Amino acid sequence: MIRKTIWTLITLLSICLPQNIMADMEESVKLTSDSCYKSVRCEGGLIYITFSFERTEGNKAKILVSIDNLTQDPPHAILIFNNNEDEKNLKKGKPKIEFEKTFPGEKKKRSVEGISELNKGIELNKGIEIIEAGKTDTIMSMGIPLGENRVIEIPYYEATYKAKDLDKKGKYNTKFKILEKKYCRINLLVEGWTVNDATYSRLCGEVKAFKESLSGVKFCPNNQHRPSLSEQQNEFKERKKALTHQIDSVYAKIKEAYMSDELPRQSYDALIKNLKSINLSDYIEDCGKHKRKKKRYDENGHTCMYCSSSAKSKFHLLDNLYQGMRAGRVSKSEAVKTAKAIYKCYTFNKEGGMYGEKVVKFYNRILSY
Repeated sequence: MIRKTIWTLITLLSICLPQNIMADMEESVKLTSDSCYKSVRCEGGLIYITFSFERTEGNKAKILVSIDNLTQDPPHAILIFNNNEDEKNLKKGKPKIEFEKTFPGEKKKRSVEGISELNKGIELNKGIEIIEAGKTDTIMSMGIPLGENRVIEIPYYEATYKAKDLDKKGKYNTKFKILEKKYCRINLLVEGWTVNDATYSRLCGEVKAFKESLSGVKFCPNNQHRPSLSEQQNEFKERKKALTHQIDSVYAKIKEAYMSDELPRQSYDALIKNLKSINLSDYIEDCGKHKRKKKRYDENGHTCMYCSSSAKSKFHLLDNLYQGMRAGRVSKSEAVKTAKAIYKCYTFNKEGGMYGEKVVKFYNRILSY
């Protein structure tokens, strides 16, 4: 009589208490790009749950979850359901699933709990996952926000089956009988690369500062100007070179660790593109402080603002004009008008050599653009 009373109390407690209060175990799992695998052996020794950090997708980590069924003697199946299902539907479906008489609850009113019902946004690969004894199956993939704790509740069921039926019919045509239900509750934290990464933030800040330092800067190409054009640009060239070297050294490691469509690669690609877009030629402009030289050839009566410029300076002006037109900063009509004035001065002054050829080349490019 006493034994019967105790057993009745235990049964009532198992029915009345909320199922998540009776969780079998709770474990914390932390994944990083350096430590991207973690296996947890659930209490009772029935299963291993393995979390694999596959890759980043935006600001989320793609995590694969696999279950290793450790049951041996006797071999039992592990069943995991996507949705809640009642006893009636389980018997009708494929595979056919029943409850053992010893399973808590009132007969015909018992049910299983689905993983998607407990975890918002998480779904199994299939409506039901059946992991045979001694087998390992990947049951789902999920997106977990980087740097955020996520609690994952996995209800799983230990079930009996006939091995000969499994061999002949396959697991989705085999009858299973559920013995008991267990819970595994995981506190999951995934730490991965985000745009708030310290190195990336610093480099972005330095590129921005470099760009802002050019605001209002003019590099005068006039051959009378001191320091010369190359000397004026030298400090900025060195800064850009140093920045490029810093970014390239970090990017080499990023390329090894991430695919081209992952956030770190895409972010650094954009940063490199931003730095490359800073063209010092865009800042070449005559300061207008130099007196014009007397024209070297005045038999045609030519004199203009470009007469004091060498062929090299005229080339830089045309190059800058051409790049500005391509970038949409200068209209074609304005570029052609200025180019013709520079070219007219060049022909009157009869300048030749290497830079003379470049003047002709860029003049023609502007006209034919």
